Amino acid sequence: MAKNPVNRETIKKLLDTLTPMNPETAEKFVQDILRLADERRREVERVVGDVAKAGVRTAEGLASSVQHEMSRQMTKMAARIDDLERQVDSLGKALETTRSSLLSLASRSSGDVNSDEVEKSKKTKKKNGKKAGKRAAQGDRRAKAESADRGADVEDSTGSARNVDGTSIDSNPAIAGI
Repeated sequence: MAKNPVNRETIKKLLDTLTPMNPETAEKFVQDILRLADERRREVERVVGDVAKAGVRTAEGLASSVQHEMSRQMTKMAARIDDLERQVDSLGKALETTRSSLLSLASRSSGDVNSDEVEKSKKTKKKNGKKAGKRAAQGDRRAKAESADRGADVEDSTGSARNVDGTSIDSNPAIAGI
C-alpha cells in the first residue's frame, strides 16, 4: 500500500507534464513559471526592503537613545561639577578667612607677647637695677663702716677708692701725683 493516496487530479498533472506540449502550452507554462518567480522575487525584495528599513529605524532609534542618555548624563555631570566648584570656592573663602583670622590673632598675640616681654624686661631691669643699687649702697655702707673701724681706704660701688671721710682718693692732691 502506498502512503500517499493517488487521486485522479495528480495523475492527470503527471501525465500532462510527461506528454509533449504544444508550443503554446509550453509558452504559457513558462510564462506562468516566470510570473510566479517574478512574484516571489518582488515578495523577497519587499521583505528585504522591510528588513533594511527596520534596521535603519532601529539604528536611528538606538543612536537617538544613546544621544539622549549621554545628554542626560552630561547634564548631571555638569551639575555635579558646578556643585563641586561652588564647594571649592566656599572652602577657599573659608580658608582665606581662617588664614586672615589666624594672622591677625598671631600678630596681636606676638604684639602682646613682645610688649609683655618688653614690660617684663623693663621691670626686671628696674628691679635688678634697684636691687643692684641697694646692694651697692649697702656694700658701700658696710665697707665704710668696716673701714672706719679699721681706718682704711674703701672702694665704693663705682670702683673708686675713697677715704674714710668719703673724699675720693683720686681727688687727694698728694696721691693724685703718684
